Amino acid sequence: MELSNLKQLTCRFCHLILKRKFSIKVIRNFLPFVFFLISFQAFSQNDVGVIWMGFEHEWTYNHRLNRLGDYIEQPEFEGYDHPVKHYHTGATGLGWDDALFSSYYNIIKSDKIGFQSGFVDIKLENKEGQRAYVKKKVSLPLQSNLKNKDQIVGLLNGFDLVAIDGADKLKTLSIDISDPIYNYDKSRVDFIVEVGFIANCGSFECHRFNQTYNYTIKVQYLLIAGNRADFFGTEKSFIKTYEWDKHDTFEDGMVNETVRGYTGFPIATIGFKSIMVNMDRDHWLVNWHTAIHPQFYDETTGNFEFAIDLLLQQWKKSTSPMKIVSRFSKRKDGWAYLDGSVVLLQFKDACLETKSRFGSLNWKGRNKEADNNDAINVERFRVKAGCDN
Repeated sequence: MELSNLKQLTCRFCHLILKRKFSIKVIRNFLPFVFFLISFQAFSQNDVGVIWMGFEHEWTYNHRLNRLGDYIEQPEFEGYDHPVKHYHTGATGLGWDDALFSSYYNIIKSDKIGFQSGFVDIKLENKEGQRAYVKKKVSLPLQSNLKNKDQIVGLLNGFDLVAIDGADKLKTLSIDISDPIYNYDKSRVDFIVEVGFIANCGSFECHRFNQTYNYTIKVQYLLIAGNRADFFGTEKSFIKTYEWDKHDTFEDGMVNETVRGYTGFPIATIGFKSIMVNMDRDHWLVNWHTAIHPQFYDETTGNFEFAIDLLLQQWKKSTSPMKIVSRFSKRKDGWAYLDGSVVLLQFKDACLETKSRFGSLNWKGRNKEADNNDAINVERFRVKAGCDN
């Protein structure tokens, strides 16, 4: 029953009560029940999930990594609206620069599916050149619309990597969300967030006497739960390798992929489960692409075709020849290995909106602390419950 119909029915009840001149006591006892019905209907409307599909970030020349992130923050349902925030972050070390970014996400609405989001903060510190590895268990009580379902999927819904004691150069970053596991009565789930990280900096702009790195990373996650008749998730891994030198840089990160799902699900989208970037050594970076671009979904076969853009660029040909470039920023040869996994999400009854956002950052450099507001570009919006909104 639609909320408007329930309101009409409630008004009719109230009219009958007044017409028959029921006592104030009867009316007082009846009204809480009416308010309960209205509240129940409001909160049982379509749940909403905002699924992160990655980003592209481009400086005009290469830098150390002071801050970089892109993520979706989705607090709990409020009234008839779902508040959402999309963040993109970026900060360099010594040199000032402008950055352009593109971000991608999908909005799913369904009264058969439950969504629950959150984040984990992780500290990454070690000696330069050595790996920091953190494995953090999350034990989470579930909201009512995720309990007692046949299947639950965990997605990576973005990240924000922030230097605490100054920028270093990146060598490795890996982020993985494990498969959530229900407890005995399906009221809670346990899952693991794993992060691996290596940074180093032996160039002149770095602290000569500080031989450690210190970063934090916020890992945003999204849980999606449903019965198998209404929802199914299929995982697929991906790999890309390439190399470059001081004269020729690698510029095309696109890889075409297909996930084979199940037939009989008319709506489908895709999200990240894990990402990993690894280079031959620590490098300055100018571009970072980790983005999914859906192309075609065939309900009759269950096949979902998409392109995935995977690119870390150490240098690129200058698009701003008049710009004063840091004398520490140089071209180096090297190679990169990128892998991870995505999850095809198929829905029996849902509505889907494909979204993108484009923006910019202006960072003044001079080794400013990365938690400065200049490093953040945020968009706030609200998603109405229901497929008609």
